[in-house]
Amino acid sequence: MTCMYQTSVVASAMFFYSSAANLLLGDLAREYAGIEVTWTSWFVAGLVPGLVSSIAVPLVVMRAVPPEIRRTPAARDFAQRELDKLGPVRGTEAVVAAVFVFLIAFWVVSSYVDWLSAGLVAFVGLSVLFVTQALTWNAALGERSAWDIFVWYGGLLTMGGLLNESGSPSAFATWVGSAFEGVPWLAVFAAALVIYFYAHYFFASTTAHAIALYGPFVALLVAVGAPAAVVAYSLLFINNLTAGLTHYGTTTSPIIFVEGYVSFRDWWRTGFIASVLNLLIWIPVGVLWWKILGLW
Repeated sequence: MTCMYQTSVVASAMFFYSSAANLLLGDLAREYAGIEVTWTSWFVAGLVPGLVSSIAVPLVVMRAVPPEIRRTPAARDFAQRELDKLGPVRGTEAVVAAVFVFLIAFWVVSSYVDWLSAGLVAFVGLSVLFVTQALTWNAALGERSAWDIFVWYGGLLTMGGLLNESGSPSAFATWVGSAFEGVPWLAVFAAALVIYFYAHYFFASTTAHAIALYGPFVALLVAVGAPAAVVAYSLLFINNLTAGLTHYGTTTSPIIFVEGYVSFRDWWRTGFIASVLNLLIWIPVGVLWWKILGLW
């Protein structure tokens, strides 16, 4: 459970449409940094540090929360028997698979076609599921957790917006900046990312975190001389990675935590260990990779 959650956090950082907050982050990057983020540009910028994290994080998590059972040779045979019972993919299963491929393909294409938005692609995919009865309206109504997310996100977005209007995030960013006057931008950049990362202990949503702090931190780092593209992308990725800290870090964390397989202590301890590892990977590896890509 811990490994599944921590690696899903890395996956969210690697793909544009893997998190609800990412669409908002794309808009914020355009508004505050003047950087146009597409599915392709996000994927390319996060590819190398993301792959390194995808390999390193599970290995470290396995040491932090060692499994009691390390060998399950019977599981393979059991899984094969169950798959044989299901038979080949057909009917609604084939429709769902086709819609999945369609969504990924056209989200990539939307990077190059102005009128093809992420929302339009998602709406078409959802419509196909309803028309073919692969997803029924009653089944959609029965997804209580999904409706909960819609309601909670509305409240969180409102609170994040009010927090931003209060001026406290800008004041916080200004206070952080004043502590680094005369320091080279690269040092300020690394310190600011660490501060931005661990500020998430005070947020119950990556969306609320982005609304409150993304803009002020972009302004701070660009003001000290950091390249706008590097600032924009690094904060995009970091905003996703912060979700691994706590059992309330993003929408999926309480869903997994409530199952009871991982203790509160182990969740927070592993979250902190993974956070240090991710920072050690995404900042140096990311900066070097972005240099190769010509972002600075």
